Amino acid sequence: MSGVLGLGAVAVTCFEYRDTDIGPYNELAISVILNEPWFLPNLPGLALVSGLHRRQLHAWVHHLPVTTEIARAGGVDFYNYPKFIAGIDFQESGQRRACRLSDGAEHILTLSGERIATPRSEQLQLFSHLWMDRQPQGSEFKINAVEMGVSVRPGVASLALGERHPIARELAEVIAWSRPIQYQYMARFEGILYGPEHLSLALLAQATAGAAAQPAQAAGR
Repeated sequence: MSGVLGLGAVAVTCFEYRDTDIGPYNELAISVILNEPWFLPNLPGLALVSGLHRRQLHAWVHHLPVTTEIARAGGVDFYNYPKFIAGIDFQESGQRRACRLSDGAEHILTLSGERIATPRSEQLQLFSHLWMDRQPQGSEFKINAVEMGVSVRPGVASLALGERHPIARELAEVIAWSRPIQYQYMARFEGILYGPEHLSLALLAQATAGAAAQPAQAAGR
């Protein structure tokens, strides 16, 4: 990714959640990998390499479309994730699997990758950096990758962008090199999304109001 401040790594991650507390849904994250802690020396790609080595990735979440309203509302209300409802469809063709993101009839992007071997099993920590109630916000997503494969082979994955959608045009303008630096494929994983890192007064009031409304809703059924 290119910009005023230099070069950085963009992560496009597709999730197919089949069994969750809020039901099945799909999600696609477009994130910028961050140097953490911020004051450490950094070079293009160093934050990504260091994070992968530690199995701890910090990222600014730029777009996070999902396929259900309950997933969108919970993410926006309690974390201020940049979520919106979109079409996220997975397709398989031969030894490749593709994830297509669309907004109505408009194609945004398609990420396609090979169904590589998944001999690895490891735990990863993904730290999302957000902005909420005029202060930094964050969350931790811990992943237990039960079946995972990693490849840096040329051609193992590709990213195709749409032509007219604002997100597609934005990515086309800032991505300086479309060849993937690294490709990860998880055939099976388990994940836990922890609560928001910072509890502002506004967020506490909202959470309290939501908890107080639960008995009344249950009594009305």
